[in-house]
Amino acid sequence: MTAAQAADLESALPDAALLEDDRARARRRQADAGLVRYFRAHGFAGPRFESYAEKLMQYGVQVMGSWTFSGEIFRLAKASGRPVPANKIVTGWCREERQQVSEESAVAGFVLFKERGLVRGTWKPDGGASLTTYYMNAVIRVFPQVYGRWHREWVQGQALRASLAPADQDEEIAGIPDQRAVDPHQAAATRDELQRILPAVTDPQMREIIAWLSLGYTHEEVAQRVGLPSAKAVERRLSRARRHWRDMVRTLELGEGGVR
Repeated sequence: MTAAQAADLESALPDAALLEDDRARARRRQADAGLVRYFRAHGFAGPRFESYAEKLMQYGVQVMGSWTFSGEIFRLAKASGRPVPANKIVTGWCREERQQVSEESAVAGFVLFKERGLVRGTWKPDGGASLTTYYMNAVIRVFPQVYGRWHREWVQGQALRASLAPADQDEEIAGIPDQRAVDPHQAAATRDELQRILPAVTDPQMREIIAWLSLGYTHEEVAQRVGLPSAKAVERRLSRARRHWRDMVRTLELGEGGVR
């Protein structure tokens, strides 16, 4: 990472350090060097390192949230030599989708930052970038790969939604035949629960996921039915959704009242 690249990146960061003069920046980088020596002596592990990692990733998610909203991340990725193809840039993605990409980029970026910048020692206090700037550069470098995975899932979801007429979609979900129910009364109760919960779920694909899970299908089976690449993709979607409507989803989870 050159000094010019560090300066360009720092200009995009919402950081009070931008107000520092050259001498203050040099002192900050020397303080960072002392921190790295401490972490190295403790094997890049332990409570202090874990606390540092958590705070750094939280900062990464915050900054990425701003960059994904403004589109700045695509400029920075291009400047880093890892552009996202123009035909794959989505400008209308929702907040939840941007949050997903921001969180995954922040985590993957920290893995790269730790391995190369800290363990291998490629970060240098005289290299022109603070630890925070160096970390955000790592986040930018992993972003195209993370975004690419998300985009593939997004395209598949778009294709699935396009295959259903908007007016028919709720009817399709409400009319899902119960292939596994042992008690038709329980199946009816589950559908009643779906009718109560589904209006609060705006994402069409998530509505289908909930419906299939409520009928006892596995994550792998649900992935095949809703057009996601794997069971892990279903689990990621559910994990994100639970943060927003955990109480509503809890009654539909397997083993907690869902039809099996």
